[in-house]
Amino acid sequence: MEQFLENTPLIHLLQTAGILILALVLAKVAQALIVRLFRSQRLFHSSLITDVIVHIRRPLLWLLILIALYAAFPLTHIPAKATAHLHVALKPFSVLVLGWLFISFTKGLGKWLALNSPAKQARDSVDARRFNTQIVVLMRVAIFVISALTLIGMALMIPSLREFGMSLFASAGVAGIIIGVAAKETLSNLISGVQLALSQQILLGDEVVVSGQSGVIEEITSSYVVIRAWDMRRLIVPLQYFSQNHFENWTYHEADLMGTVFFYLDPMVDIDAVRAEVTKITKASPVWDGKRCDLLVTDCKENSIELRIALSARNSSDLFTLRCEVREKMLRYFQKEQTDAFPKSHVVLAGNTAA
Repeated sequence: MEQFLENTPLIHLLQTAGILILALVLAKVAQALIVRLFRSQRLFHSSLITDVIVHIRRPLLWLLILIALYAAFPLTHIPAKATAHLHVALKPFSVLVLGWLFISFTKGLGKWLALNSPAKQARDSVDARRFNTQIVVLMRVAIFVISALTLIGMALMIPSLREFGMSLFASAGVAGIIIGVAAKETLSNLISGVQLALSQQILLGDEVVVSGQSGVIEEITSSYVVIRAWDMRRLIVPLQYFSQNHFENWTYHEADLMGTVFFYLDPMVDIDAVRAEVTKITKASPVWDGKRCDLLVTDCKENSIELRIALSARNSSDLFTLRCEVREKMLRYFQKEQTDAFPKSHVVLAGNTAA
C-alpha cells in the first residue's frame, strides 16, 4: 500500500478516491430508491413487501456498497495484486452481509405473518396462539440455521481457517467426537424446537404447571422457555424439558378454565335463594366468561350439606379472581340474609325425672 501511494501520481490517487466515493454515494442512492419504491402503496398494495423492506434496509445498504466496490475496483488505478488482496478481505464480509440480509428478511416475514394471522381477532383464540407459536419457534430455528451457515461460510472464506478446518476433518474420528460432543446440546434444543412447533405441546400464552410451579408461557426461544408465575417471577426451563418430562397444560385445546367454590351449610338453608345469589354475583363479575355458573348439592351428612359452585373464566388469573370474589360476597350474603346458614351443633340436656 505504501508503494502504491508513493509510486502513483496524485491525479490517479484522486481519481481512485473519487471513484470509490462515487460508488458509495451511488449505493446509498440506490438503497434509498429501492426502499422508497417498495414502500410505495401505489405500486405495491401488499403490506408484506413494505414490512420486509423495512427490516432489510440496513443490510441491503451494505450489500449495495459491496456490489459498488466490486464494480469500481477495475476502474481505479489500484494494482491488480492489491485488488486481489482486497477481494480476499471482502469475501468474509460479503458472506456476513448476506447472512444479515437473510436473517432480517426472516424477521420481517415472521412479524408480518404474526400481525396478519387470520385467527388473531379473538382475545384468547387457541388458533391464534398456535399460529404465533409456530411462527416464533420456526423463525428462531431458521435464524439459528442461517447464523450457523454464515459463520461456516465466513470461515471458509478465510484461507488460514479453511486450511485448519480441512486438517481437522482429515482426522475424521477425533473431529467427529469433538464436534459431536460440542454440538449435542445445541442440536438437541434445535430438534426440540422443531418438535414443539409441529406437535404444539405448548403455545405462547398457555397455562402450564411445571415441577409444581404454575404460570403462563411468556416466551419460547431456541434453547429455553420463559414461564411467568402469578407473582411475576420468571421460570426459565430448558426447551428439551417439555419433550422429556411430563407437565400439565391447562389450556391445551381451549383457553377457558373451570374452578369450584365449596360451602358447607346447614341442611335447612334456602338453596334456591343461595343459587339465585350466586348467579347474580357471577353475572355481575367482569372476569366471568359467561359460560358456566352452576350450583349443586354434592353431599349430604347428618349435620351439613355440601354445595359446589362451578365457575368458568378465560384464564387462570381471571378464574382465581372470580372464585375469591364469589366466596367473599357469598360470605357477606350469609352474614346479612341467612345468618343461620352454617351448620350448628344441637345439644339436648335431659332434665332430672322425679322418682
